Amino acid sequence: MEIKLIENLSNDEYHQGKEYKDYWSSSNIKEYLNSPREAYYQKFVAEHKSSIDMDFGSALHDFMSSKHIKGQPFTWNIFEPPINPTTREYYGKATKAYADAYSKIENPISVNDMQSIHDIWNMMLKSDYCWYIQKEILKKGLSEPSVLIDGIHKYKYRPDVVTDKYIFDYKTINKAYWDANKLNYRIIDYAYDISAAMYQYFEHQRTGIWKPFIIIWIMKEPPYDILVSDISQYCFENIGNGEVVVNSGANVFLKLKDQHEACQVANNWPGLANQFDAYNGIRIPKFSPRFERGYDMFEIDIDNF
Repeated sequence: MEIKLIENLSNDEYHQGKEYKDYWSSSNIKEYLNSPREAYYQKFVAEHKSSIDMDFGSALHDFMSSKHIKGQPFTWNIFEPPINPTTREYYGKATKAYADAYSKIENPISVNDMQSIHDIWNMMLKSDYCWYIQKEILKKGLSEPSVLIDGIHKYKYRPDVVTDKYIFDYKTINKAYWDANKLNYRIIDYAYDISAAMYQYFEHQRTGIWKPFIIIWIMKEPPYDILVSDISQYCFENIGNGEVVVNSGANVFLKLKDQHEACQVANNWPGLANQFDAYNGIRIPKFSPRFERGYDMFEIDIDNF
């Protein structure tokens, strides 16, 4: 197995480049949670379209990378939405007119989104984490390196920032989810722990170090906010003296990795039926009701009849 790190590879080349199409990312691997059939379909068949919300996240990541000591330039272009001739107001993000105009500009970003990014950056500089961001994240390690694992099975991952000791990942969150419990649930709902475990696993293969996985949560709406959390208790957790705890996300990642490699060796990506045992040559699940179906009778006073 050979592990290669590439600096300054563009997002488009990493995700869409023909040279890297056979490498499986954490997003690809997580599709096995649905079924191997779905994982293969999403990897090689399905059409992938970017959304405007995803573009904002990409722009913020690129902005943060541009602030890094080894970062890349920020090359997004201001986009002015078209004006609705009837209302004389800008078309909204959900309209076809907005999407059509948006698609004609290279790396487009709206005035409002650019302002939001600068507001987020100013918030970060004024936060209690300012010294930590400057010292531990922006001035150390690499920003968005692409790591390729070559062997019988090919994998790839692209951490937002990796240092000699840590892996950092930026996550933008709407205000509606800005709550400690909701952020906690979001780790599971979006399988961040599985992605984190994959990054940790291959970083250990590359460097020999089990690195804590640190999420930089950023609330992307006013008044903006930031929270830094170590989620290693969900994935691989280095507890010292050479001992590493394989927590839930890491355990699932290892199972998904095994599933993926078995499918590749067999060149077979089965559907949901293969989760169930075969009887007389056919796979028929026997579902059990989670709750008893009940009905409470209404009392009737028959003396009135």
